[in-house]
Amino acid sequence: MKSIEQSLLLKDGRTLAYHTFEEKDDVLLQQRHQRPKHPVLYFHGFPGCGAEAGIFCARSVAKEGGAVYAIDRPGMGTMSSRYDIDTRRNSNGVCDPARANLETFVDGVWELVKHEGWEEFSVIGVSGGGPYAMAFLASYLQKTIQEPRHQLSEHRLRSVCLVGAICMTAGTHGMLIEQLVKWANKGTSSFLHRCLLGMWAASLGLIFNYFIRWLPLSWLVYLNSWSNKLLPVADRTWMERPTNISSFLEATQTMVAQGGYPGVYDDAKILLRQEKRNPNEEIVRRCYGSASRSNNVDMMGSLPTVGIFHGTEDANVPVSHSKYMHDFVFHQRSTFIEYQGLGHVSTIAERSDEYAAFVNSDVPK
Repeated sequence: MKSIEQSLLLKDGRTLAYHTFEEKDDVLLQQRHQRPKHPVLYFHGFPGCGAEAGIFCARSVAKEGGAVYAIDRPGMGTMSSRYDIDTRRNSNGVCDPARANLETFVDGVWELVKHEGWEEFSVIGVSGGGPYAMAFLASYLQKTIQEPRHQLSEHRLRSVCLVGAICMTAGTHGMLIEQLVKWANKGTSSFLHRCLLGMWAASLGLIFNYFIRWLPLSWLVYLNSWSNKLLPVADRTWMERPTNISSFLEATQTMVAQGGYPGVYDDAKILLRQEKRNPNEEIVRRCYGSASRSNNVDMMGSLPTVGIFHGTEDANVPVSHSKYMHDFVFHQRSTFIEYQGLGHVSTIAERSDEYAAFVNSDVPK
């Protein structure tokens, strides 16, 4: 579907950029667009930007009566403002850039929700968007359940869908980007590893802005086939289709429109940070665990429904991440679906009808 870039000026002066989508030639979708649409916030993968939702799931969500709002993370895409880490400090006056930036992002998403006046909405977090979806869910739970005086019931988060998503406490074993994860974690205390991560991020901007865009499609097909040898068959099959390659590269070029640094660099420092205890996951764990143990009908009814979807052959984010979330974060109060033989991008792209149906399960068709 065609991506339409939009923006919202936030209270702190930064710009939140997001993508909406339309399909002019589809009469059925036009008819459904005339009805009230269920808003679905899409948190993109890593590295990526909101434009990728037009390739993966915007059409599936529209068929189910919803509308995707795919948010660019700071420094990604053409319009999103970069982070300003000096504005957020903890109670001790010490700035934790990664955590402060994540909180800043969540605050910006809440401004969009309130600006649009959504009474109900859902969230999809794919791949590297998983930690951002988890942070937003934790913020919602903290405001509505742990601190009911905030009373955000006029903005109800109905469901959360995690697709091939990273879990920050599930470890790095089996991840193709394990080396990047090490750089991101060592970068908190090592100038050398910060430089390595920064050079990698900057190189993405150079490659996709000044090199890839000038290569003929046949060369790109060959380079793509060569670079994806470690991926499962299902992912290679999807990536080797010329139409998918061209659409995916277009979205990637949009991602690095401002250069790979600092956008991709800041993103990596947030979501590749592996921790034994993650504060957002702890909030979610407590809320869903309490509901599970107490069997409190009112509390269970107030919790957003959660769907977790993952391919068994995923080489980017191993399925163990989703199993960990289902068992230990959501205490098996989530719907967990494994796809035998599918990988990372093949699950996100080819099972979009199923997770789109999940987030729109109560929407009139």
